[in-house]
Amino acid sequence: MSRTATTDNNGRYSFPNLTAGNYRVAVSNPPTGANPVQTPPTTIALASGQNLDTADFGFTQQQLGSIGDTVFIDTNRSNSQDSGERGISGATVTLTGAGPDGQFGTADDINRSTTTDQNGRYLFPNLPAGNYRVTVSDRPADFTPTLVPPETVTLSAGQNLDTVDFGFAASAVGAGEPNLRLVKRITNVLRNNQSIGGNFNTFDDGPGDDDNNINQLQPVLGIRDLQTALQSGDEVEYTIYFLAQNTNDVRFCDLIPEGTSYSNGTINVVGSGTGADQGTFFSPLAPLPANNACLSQTNSRGAVIVNFGTFGDSSGNPAYIRFRVRVD
Repeated sequence: MSRTATTDNNGRYSFPNLTAGNYRVAVSNPPTGANPVQTPPTTIALASGQNLDTADFGFTQQQLGSIGDTVFIDTNRSNSQDSGERGISGATVTLTGAGPDGQFGTADDINRSTTTDQNGRYLFPNLPAGNYRVTVSDRPADFTPTLVPPETVTLSAGQNLDTVDFGFAASAVGAGEPNLRLVKRITNVLRNNQSIGGNFNTFDDGPGDDDNNINQLQPVLGIRDLQTALQSGDEVEYTIYFLAQNTNDVRFCDLIPEGTSYSNGTINVVGSGTGADQGTFFSPLAPLPANNACLSQTNSRGAVIVNFGTFGDSSGNPAYIRFRVRVD
């Protein structure tokens, strides 16, 4: 004879109208993470007419824990999230627990999934002690992992494990957000040492340009186009604003435009990184240095070359290089 019953709101159960004999009682679905502390004898002998109300089961609730923490872009491939390295939002994170039997791939496995928040953080709360596996199933395109947690993570009772991080770095040129942003503007025009040509103290939002109005670079002052025609002897001041984050050995080259000549001694670099120089003008007659960033190695007007150096996290700290050319 076999019967089942479900406990009521007070945890009580009853099997009525039983004949005398031997019986076994078991709980088939104890609370998740609960540990038995009291069970009745394996075999219960019921006498004729007896109402046996001592077949009790006791459980203690195991302390629950959690597993988290961050999916991030490992810009410098250091295998850890450094200052300025942003989290990846909207990534799908999947957790698999081995369940009470301690074996992965069986019916009692714990399966959950979540997505990272705007800072790349995730959390799986209310987990019983045991072995777990955590994976990120939809990493960004053209990114490869640099930091992956152990295949199996062991969680103790009541432990809040917040070190299960995932790092990804770009595996293709142009993948992900840029680490170096540049915006070039005309910030002054001098004729006979007097400023002409427009209001250079305004923000000029170039249509279609993605990087010239990001918060970190504002205000990018200057104009893109001159309304006043230039004439021989006018001096044009260029300013190239830049923002670099976790970037090594940044090298810059700006070719002097045709029809102009570099104005000697006008290079000014503000906010460069570690190991930077103050910039150098190379005339058309001088060979350019090795490993330079110039698009043309034979520009007929020369080039301004700057080594910006190495940057950590410079969020909110835009810098610039400024120089002048004279209209021929």
